[in-house]
Amino acid sequence: MESNSEFFKGIEATFVKHAIKPHLIAPLSAHIITQLTSILEEQDQEKSEVGGAILQDQHGLELKVIKPLKVINLEKALAEFKEGKYDHSALLLNYLAETITNQKAYHSEKSREILFLNYLQEEIQLTSTKRSSLETRNEIIEDYQRYILGTSYPGELEELLVNSPYFRGVFHVHYNGSEPSPADISNNKKLSIPSLVLSATPKYKEEVIKLYLIHAGSFELLYQGLLQSVKKE
Repeated sequence: MESNSEFFKGIEATFVKHAIKPHLIAPLSAHIITQLTSILEEQDQEKSEVGGAILQDQHGLELKVIKPLKVINLEKALAEFKEGKYDHSALLLNYLAETITNQKAYHSEKSREILFLNYLQEEIQLTSTKRSSLETRNEIIEDYQRYILGTSYPGELEELLVNSPYFRGVFHVHYNGSEPSPADISNNKKLSIPSLVLSATPKYKEEVIKLYLIHAGSFELLYQGLLQSVKKE
């Protein structure tokens, strides 16, 4: 990963200037609007945060949605948990523990965020060792989907096609209309890979969406507007 970081550190600015920015500032092309709309339609159906790779070829920029293997396995574990099968509860707890560790870099031990995550951890541990109602399990699953899977995109570099000659960056959705998070900025500082945040809400069809680009350890707003504003090709 360190060698990848050094490589991208040398070409991050080139990717941003020549590949990403020209395609993601107003007016957006019909090609880009179609892709953004498709991504948000998928996010509307998903409990997990949608993300993927930014690729470029002779046809232009492609925002390729990729569901990480870690998310697939966590969703399977949640489905089993719902049925009262706890064989893979450790997977849920391990990822939750990772999340708590990461969040402690930005929140204090007694913050509302950390206290809630600790509570969720205890609930999963307790439920996995005794009989529980379907209602209880559903509440835990809903919290896990909303606050864990719905707020992070754990794609591995290899999954995100970083070795492809067409690779230009990564992207993910913030479906609450928020700016890039401190963790998003931290990841960029560590990896030097351009990262696009598609910020929107479930009302994206009538409300403005925002495109934030994270690069060089900071972020900037590239686009703010409605997706219906189509530029003629």
